[in-house]
Amino acid sequence: MSVVVASLAAPELKEQLENLGQFRMRSSGRDAQADRIRLIAVITAIDEARKSADAERSGLVGRIKSMLSRAERIPSGKGIGGSKRRLDALSRELAHAETRLTDLSAQIVNLGQIRKLLVKPPLQQP
Repeated sequence: MSVVVASLAAPELKEQLENLGQFRMRSSGRDAQADRIRLIAVITAIDEARKSADAERSGLVGRIKSMLSRAERIPSGKGIGGSKRRLDALSRELAHAETRLTDLSAQIVNLGQIRKLLVKPPLQQP
């Protein structure tokens, strides 16, 4: 006798045993539908994250191009101390931007791989 059954008082045990006959599992179709709904929610979240990362990457590429354009217009003469500081600052910003681009690209690839693992042929419907 299990611990749960042993812990029930006699009237409660009788009622519990009578109710066992009324227990029914959901249909496999309903289980599949619930699984599909959960999976679609996860895939949708992955797609939104990829879109967000892609939009950030596109914006960053535009800002990098703008930054490089500004850097070309800064005089590079040795006698201009302010120009050197500006170039150094732009160089640090560019290095940070390149690191971020690498991170975003990796996120986009990883999210795509995760999505690919989750999607089975029946879910690839438009």
